[in-house]
Amino acid sequence: MNRLPDVDMWMICDSENVETAKKELIKLFAENNISSSDIDPVKTIEDVIEIVHQLKSGVGVIPTKTLPMDAHIIEYATIYSLIAQAPEILKKASENKEVPYLPIHPISYRKDWQHDDEPYNFIYGFLSAFTEFDMDLELKKLLDKSRNMVANSYTFEQLYTYLIASAQESNIRRFRTLELKDRFKERIDSWKR
Repeated sequence: MNRLPDVDMWMICDSENVETAKKELIKLFAENNISSSDIDPVKTIEDVIEIVHQLKSGVGVIPTKTLPMDAHIIEYATIYSLIAQAPEILKKASENKEVPYLPIHPISYRKDWQHDDEPYNFIYGFLSAFTEFDMDLELKKLLDKSRNMVANSYTFEQLYTYLIASAQESNIRRFRTLELKDRFKERIDSWKR
């Protein structure tokens, strides 16, 4: 097992607010009994088993446990630039027949705040899972524009190929399942509107 189940949350804030955001997130996690998946992997597995049993026990049952939450903080200017660059990176990859790559290196909460050793490939996140919540209007407009450009410039199969090419091995296995491939198609189709 190389991945523990968790929820990844990305907080976008201005550079001068990063230190304050780090402190506030740690406080919020402590107040709500939320931890990252790296704190206690055995407890994470036990909690997931309990969550599954509770969900299977009946309709409307709300689990008493929560999945661990891995928090990441990224500066507004950085995420704005990454979203703006995504269509061009995909175009370049298509023209040069290469894997689309756009590095992102946020500060992440593990057992403490840190920059991971390796940057993430933003293209994978952009295509697969980046889901906005309470995003400011300017950034939301840019995201919608970039998604629309991408969805209308490539076929689903081309985008699926880029998704798989930009993913880590464990993610590749997941996205080769029919259910996730269908969900990815729904996602891309929604960007065309």
